[in-house]
Amino acid sequence: MPKQTFYKLPQEKQERILAAAKREFTKVRFSDASINRMIRDAGIPRGSFYQYFEDKTDIFLFFLEDYKKEILGGFTVCIRAHGGELLSAIVDFLDDFIEEAFKNPREGIRVIVSEPWIFENIWADMLGGESSKEVSRVKQEGRSAVDWSKLDLLDEAEEEVFIHIFGAVIRDSLCEVFHRNEMSLEEAKNLFHERIESLRRHYEKRP
Repeated sequence: MPKQTFYKLPQEKQERILAAAKREFTKVRFSDASINRMIRDAGIPRGSFYQYFEDKTDIFLFFLEDYKKEILGGFTVCIRAHGGELLSAIVDFLDDFIEEAFKNPREGIRVIVSEPWIFENIWADMLGGESSKEVSRVKQEGRSAVDWSKLDLLDEAEEEVFIHIFGAVIRDSLCEVFHRNEMSLEEAKNLFHERIESLRRHYEKRP
């Protein structure tokens, strides 16, 4: 995470540095990313970079926190648009997410998660690991947007179990799409649809 000197910068400069990091880390794998390209893009001296961050991993993890907030925020909007119906929301959200990933296979999410440790970092956090205050806040907003009365769950303890099952299904499906197999867009979507439909049969209340 950034050093305190970074947070003392004007907001515009902070955003410029983060935008340069985002452009770099969504275009090339982490192992191929270049601090030199980032600082040129951000318009800062190399010495200044090390006043703000320890190294490439440090700025990458900072970028990743912002990326998680972006994904979770988008999902929360989708949940609200579906009136709190979590399973309907995830189908629409993942359809758009997967379409974007297949449209740009050499940039964006497919580049970010091309290294397994990054994929695991994201999903450990999504499934309840330690998060920054901002990511925790966005996760809580998403959870609050869900209409839990639409799911056949007895209490908060069952909600927790369901969240972990739900998250594990999404995580394993994304892993298959991005790491294990060469799938077409249609095959990837069908994989998610089938698995979400299985969750629906088991957990959604019947009329």
